[in-house]
Amino acid sequence: MSATGRKRWTSKKVNGKLPSPERGYHSSTLADGRLFIFGGSDGTSILGDVWCIELGTTGTSLCSRRIQCRGSPRLMPIVGLAAAFVQEANVSLDLSG
Repeated sequence: MSATGRKRWTSKKVNGKLPSPERGYHSSTLADGRLFIFGGSDGTSILGDVWCIELGTTGTSLCSRRIQCRGSPRLMPIVGLAAAFVQEANVSLDLSG
């Protein structure tokens, strides 16, 4: 935001690997200055990966990384889902049905 109160888009360098830009039908949830991206499709395959982009960085760059999930149950590839983060309860809700 500029001093005059106008909002403008700005570009920032991203450190780390980025998720595929050809991704659709995924879930994106903002929590604590981080954007979490899960699932979706790249037009060919259904995806089951999770990415985190640190948006709270005050400098000129952002940090992106793929999150490796371990244990059981395993994440399944999924499309057309929704999720929400409720700050007060510190809970993430999966609304994919």
